[in-house]
Amino acid sequence: MSDILYKIQNTSLKAGLALLPANMDTKLARQQLMTTGLQESRYIYRKQVKGPAVGFYQFETAGIRGVLTHETTKKHALAACAKEKVAPTVAAVYTALPQEQYDNLAVAFARLNLWWHHLPLPDDAESAWKYYLHTWRPGAVARDYANLHHKWLNNWTTVRKFLHPC
Repeated sequence: MSDILYKIQNTSLKAGLALLPANMDTKLARQQLMTTGLQESRYIYRKQVKGPAVGFYQFETAGIRGVLTHETTKKHALAACAKEKVAPTVAAVYTALPQEQYDNLAVAFARLNLWWHHLPLPDDAESAWKYYLHTWRPGAVARDYANLHHKWLNNWTTVRKFLHPC
């Protein structure tokens, strides 16, 4: 698992956060993003196995639309799309996100999906879980809350140990 996290941290996470203002790249942002990536796709699936979501962070069209239009994220989303040469439309971003060459854009959109939230990023697993539920609104939670919660806590701990060894 640490091999995957190391690769993500040093490739798409670093490059994707570089598409955004420097103040968006924080330790807590990396914690939440990497945990979300593990939760959503294990950093394996760029297309949801049984559903419409795309990219390692498993965006559906509503989430893409939200990032493209929210008052706190719109200008940053437009700038990230321009840097990645993707038209700033729901359809174009949706088409781009499942492609490996756009993993950086997926990171930028995932970070922006956290940016609109009115509360600061959390520093503990349980609060991070609630933040994730509010920002991602995962549909599977209604069917399997206990297992997904347990998975989140394990993923959060794995990422915390990776980012803060010892």
